[in-house]
Amino acid sequence: MPRPTRLQIAKQDIIQALDERASSDQHVFNRSDLAALLKMQRSFWRLAQHTTLTAFIAFLCERTHLEEIVLTSDVMPPMRRYVWRQASPFEIALALKPSAYLSHGSAVYLHGLSDQLPAVIYVNQEQTPKPPPAGELTQDGLDRAFTSAQRVSKSVYALGEKRVVVLSGKWTENLGVEDLQAEGVKLKVTSVERTLIDIVVRPSYAGGPHQVLEAYRGARERISTNVLVSYLKKLDYKYPYAQAIGYYASVAGYPAAQLERLRSMVTGLNFYLDHGLRKPDYDPSWRLFIPRGFERSG
Repeated sequence: MPRPTRLQIAKQDIIQALDERASSDQHVFNRSDLAALLKMQRSFWRLAQHTTLTAFIAFLCERTHLEEIVLTSDVMPPMRRYVWRQASPFEIALALKPSAYLSHGSAVYLHGLSDQLPAVIYVNQEQTPKPPPAGELTQDGLDRAFTSAQRVSKSVYALGEKRVVVLSGKWTENLGVEDLQAEGVKLKVTSVERTLIDIVVRPSYAGGPHQVLEAYRGARERISTNVLVSYLKKLDYKYPYAQAIGYYASVAGYPAAQLERLRSMVTGLNFYLDHGLRKPDYDPSWRLFIPRGFERSG
């Protein structure tokens, strides 16, 4: 009978170490995570120096509860992650990028602002800081920017029946990002107020204007308008998103007192609820172009 290998002898200790990580809400690992674990514990587990990371991972996948997950993309290289025992699709999506957080339509769902089970998971990894755009915003420039459809991320990965869209968002120092207990684990998610801003800036990542309006209705009794306005000012967008936010809040039935600060931010420019609108209606109180018949159909 062959003698057991050092990996086989250390198997229970390795399982215990991974279970301890899972108890701290880490159920998904990349190769670097497992390499760091192997380096830290190699001596304690009495593993030979010639035990490679590849051999270590192969043993775990064959003999323990570790499972390799491969996320594929039409335009990006595949991403490999390793799940210990079990993990929700949100956990796996978050593990694709360092310091990532769930946003847009995913945050809408996790905060209970929509009861639609999402087929797409949105993960935001912030860009490095960049200087604000130069030049004064003009009506002509704004009109040109919103004539065509909004650009969308091409970093899309298949995860079972779901898709994961990786966004490269504006650098905000994780403004309004919080830990939310959901799906049986702690997840990094944008707060309700930050989410309401994000889905106005990128409505397509929430399912479009009708779904954005549904989220505003769901958040009506839960948000602080002061916090929302504070976040909006810190984000310092070039475009007057306060006009679209105010419109959604107004249609969703927010009290007049909550709308006052947003009304004070209305500019002298006409804005758009979405990109690529054709023959839109116009709301003069918010100086906003909206999809034809939107308020009646919403």
